[in-house]
Amino acid sequence: MNKKNLGVSILETLVYLAILASVLVFTVNTLISLNASFTGIMISNDMNLAAKTALERITGEVRKAERVDETASVLDVNPSVLALATTDDNENPTTILFSVENGALRVTSAGGDTRILTTGDIIVTNFTAHRIDTGRSNVVTILLELNGIRGKTTVSDTFHTAAVTRNQPR
Repeated sequence: MNKKNLGVSILETLVYLAILASVLVFTVNTLISLNASFTGIMISNDMNLAAKTALERITGEVRKAERVDETASVLDVNPSVLALATTDDNENPTTILFSVENGALRVTSAGGDTRILTTGDIIVTNFTAHRIDTGRSNVVTILLELNGIRGKTTVSDTFHTAAVTRNQPR
């Protein structure tokens, strides 16, 4: 029996360990990248849902409104305050107010009922409302920029919408 064939040499062991270490580093880096990608997708999903919810509420209220209340609104700046002159369910005149406070988009009705339209991990970084007077109605355009943060991952996106108020009373 030959002594050379009895075991594995130190050189072979080092080569195997180097290959194993390389595979492990590659696997760990891949898992970290997949986790970051998954987190980014989840944040993006949350932002899209928040933007959809907020912009649908704003456009719905704009379409029901008679006009933009210029005295209570602060337009064309960031953050804007959008006040809409509208009517409640009993056809009584009321005002709906959209504004940003502490990074959250909120809607306030005339009764003081305030609702937050964006979730805690979604921050509003830009809410700019613009009004175009057509003579008979108002066109309201909204620019909404959101940042989503989870751990070390941050995702930003910008959303736009526009809606027309119903005819102004003559």
